[in-house]
Amino acid sequence: LSLDIDGSRYTSPTILQTWENHRFEIEAPAQRKDYYSTERQRMQSSTYIWESWSDDQPQLHEYVAHSSKNHVEATALVARFRTLNFGSPSETSVVDLTSSSSSSDSAISR
Repeated sequence: LSLDIDGSRYTSPTILQTWENHRFEIEAPAQRKDYYSTERQRMQSSTYIWESWSDDQPQLHEYVAHSSKNHVEATALVARFRTLNFGSPSETSVVDLTSSSSSSDSAISR
């Protein structure tokens, strides 16, 4: 599944490297996922809607990267989705936000 971070779409799981106190706007949009059903021998699709974030914030919210002065801190945010299709499993999406106190670590990895 995908997540929107600062207006860009990332397929999860993904890792973002950032700097201390950087603010992200993060959203877990509803989405459709196509898959092959071996049971039915055909392509099917499921619609997933956001259910919750691991940090108990709203679907669209601001996240601030934290770090201490002498070490790098990694935080994994998990978005939980539920499916609208009967019999399809619920899924999660993960973004790992790694920050350090140095502003030179500003690259974003997809």
